[in-house]
Amino acid sequence: MEWPYIEYIPAGIKSQWVNKLTAISKRLNILPEWLMVVMYQESKLNPQAKNGNSAVGLIQFTNATVKITKKSLAEIYRMNHLQQLDLVEAYIKAAMDWKGPIRSLGDLYIVTFAPQYLRSSNATICFAKGTAGYNGNKALDFNKDGQISRADVVNFIQDKVPVTHKDAVAFNPSGGGVPSSFTGNGTAQQPGDRGVWSEPSDPTQGDPGKAAPDWYDQKDYEPQGITIQPWFPYALVAAAVVVVGLFSAVVLTKK
Repeated sequence: MEWPYIEYIPAGIKSQWVNKLTAISKRLNILPEWLMVVMYQESKLNPQAKNGNSAVGLIQFTNATVKITKKSLAEIYRMNHLQQLDLVEAYIKAAMDWKGPIRSLGDLYIVTFAPQYLRSSNATICFAKGTAGYNGNKALDFNKDGQISRADVVNFIQDKVPVTHKDAVAFNPSGGGVPSSFTGNGTAQQPGDRGVWSEPSDPTQGDPGKAAPDWYDQKDYEPQGITIQPWFPYALVAAAVVVVGLFSAVVLTKK
């Protein structure tokens, strides 16, 4: 069975992609299937995917990645699939250095969405209704209760696993890690060999207790669109008055 969503990788670079993603997954001690699902959800595996003026690329890199890699969002946007994988690794490694190991698909998605909650309980509220974080991520409110909990985020990304891949046996990691054996050819091991989709019963275990790093700023994870200034409605009214006045003048001139 191939990795989920591998068909979205251009045929001309598929072999290179598989080799590089396999190597990155081994170094991070996570599973390539998790990365494929997260990158598909964030960008449809398109390195030029863009969300307003605040996030670009395979995992929707934000200013946090800019600080970690010293690459601007504009530079990241111009990178291809393979080049951006280096930044994916750099970002995830920085998050793991701060909060500890990634032990599941849900953990990985939390890291891309709100890394400060990697070692939080699933009941933790990440964003409440009315906040910029909630308004920009309403789809993650999985149970539609007006708030986004860690459990919502985990359930949301689990729901994005293709049906064809959900038959893997349950796997509960122990010792804070996952198996480091990979097929290395873009093919997932068959059900019965390894399960890849279950979540740890207690995500709080393994927190090294470090202070937030310099690259972390909560605002970087809140989608930013066009900023509406308080004077904007008045400016619209003034502009409308000017347009009406000009139109009236033209009509009178013609008469």
